[in-house]
Amino acid sequence: MLERTTLSVKDFGPIAEAAIDLRPFTVFVGASNTGKSYLAILLYALHQFFGKTDAPFGPRSLSRRLHGSSSTRREVSAKQAEAIKLWLQQTQDEMAGRRRLDVALPNEIAALVRPVLQDVGELASLLDDEVKRCFGLAESADLIRQTAGKFARIVLRRVFGDNAANSIGYNFAISHRAARLSSSIPADMPLHIPEVSRRHLQWLAHSTLMKHRPAQYSVDLADLIFPSTAGAFARPVHYLPADRAGVMHAHRVVVSSLIGRASRAGFD
Repeated sequence: MLERTTLSVKDFGPIAEAAIDLRPFTVFVGASNTGKSYLAILLYALHQFFGKTDAPFGPRSLSRRLHGSSSTRREVSAKQAEAIKLWLQQTQDEMAGRRRLDVALPNEIAALVRPVLQDVGELASLLDDEVKRCFGLAESADLIRQTAGKFARIVLRRVFGDNAANSIGYNFAISHRAARLSSSIPADMPLHIPEVSRRHLQWLAHSTLMKHRPAQYSVDLADLIFPSTAGAFARPVHYLPADRAGVMHAHRVVVSSLIGRASRAGFD
């Protein structure tokens, strides 16, 4: 099925309103101070957010962020828990002799995972931190257009086919109080784990054996699926400033990145 990715922004930096249809090769052309660099850096920030979720092993994972939330308190029947274990065993058998495998979730299991993927509000602060880091700002609210209202809005949408309703969407709002993030995933949309590794399957198997809260199973599965919901934005990228002024603008970003990658043994 053909798919496309769209990005819409409103009251963001110098941009009053913009909507772009992203392609594998996209060129921004226009006069100075119209927001081209703002869009480019925003795209980079989104790539960093979805591509660095570290699922299921790092501090950005849904399992850690949603610990104790409504997602981990949802009822999962014993039959559903057994279905997850059976599916996991079958997937491990299919994995034999392969390094990675694209795995589709059965409808019964996908129905358990989908609500977790729609409960991403706890990740808003992580995306907000990434935006601040990439723009070299202390507060993301500084990106709100000065002549606008109280919010800057960013909508990322992955559209499948010709029907706009058949899409996965993320809505990110920046305000002077707190950032907000929400998602929308159609109830009938298939879910799959792209390029799952043996290490991931071993982690899931250990998780289902050791944990006594079946509701956590669906959160662990959502950990592996979440980055892929953003499509190409889960891929690693590099941002190269356009000119000398761009290099100076990116100076704080480079410094903050170096600090962020410094050794933090014991901090976690």
